[in-house]
Amino acid sequence: MAKLRRPAPRRLWTKEELEYLSDNYGLLPDDVLASRLHRPKGALKTVVSRKLKGLRHTSNFYTARMLSLVLGRKDPRTIALCIKRDWLKATKGPPGAGRRKMWNITEDNIITLLKARPWLADMSRMEEHYFRSIIRDEWQRDPWYGSKQVARRLGVKNRNTVLKYIYRGWLAAQKEPGGPEHRGWLIRESAIQTFLRNDPRKDYKAQIARAARLRSNLRLGIPTKLSSTWQIQCPYCGEPVTVNAPAWMLGRQVKRVLLTFHTNGGCTHGASCSIQSDSVNCSADNSSRMALAAIIQGR
Repeated sequence: MAKLRRPAPRRLWTKEELEYLSDNYGLLPDDVLASRLHRPKGALKTVVSRKLKGLRHTSNFYTARMLSLVLGRKDPRTIALCIKRDWLKATKGPPGAGRRKMWNITEDNIITLLKARPWLADMSRMEEHYFRSIIRDEWQRDPWYGSKQVARRLGVKNRNTVLKYIYRGWLAAQKEPGGPEHRGWLIRESAIQTFLRNDPRKDYKAQIARAARLRSNLRLGIPTKLSSTWQIQCPYCGEPVTVNAPAWMLGRQVKRVLLTFHTNGGCTHGASCSIQSDSVNCSADNSSRMALAAIIQGR
């Protein structure tokens, strides 16, 4: 008669194993957790229900739908759009399967998002939550304003003028996902103060006026000066530089363009150089064109 084998004694769960399971349950697939803990896959649900009561697959992270409800947003697609724009770090994984995998969003990444864009939350719909204090502190530290409010701050007639400043790159702003064209723009107090300290409107109006005079002179047959010659002492090498520049550029603009494009990593200007805007634009990459435009606009 064959002897019956005694069942192997059950291995008790250690405190370290329970902590690891509690921290990673839902973030990692059950089969991966079972493999790392050297436990049967079916034992995970048993120990979770008996020893880690209340723990669910979604306890260690927020899904897009959960986060939208916490922030008082109606549509979870706004959270998905934030992830697509790389405003919010997230991963896709368990407990969903196949094409229906859910977004896993950790609390640290949510805090990073809310500090940079607190306006994503609807405080009127948002229930009392830890995230409310983060949003409230961020608004008090550096408030955000709509384009209509900023128009009054800048002394312009309506929000359309503020939109022009944004499109020209003078005023830093962020557009709310899915927001309307006029009401979706939000500007921080720090951006308003930066704009006022380096107000580009005066130089821009002068530039427009100079261009209008040149066109008028051409129509009337009056000779028009196309370029002017400047002599500037380079602050890096100390040598005087003869610079040929467009006639409409101011002296400070000529110097800033010279330092930006001819002293990058070493003086490349020689005894003389030309900073004609057409040649710079043709040879510069995209970032250089943006830098040149910012200098010409007087920022």
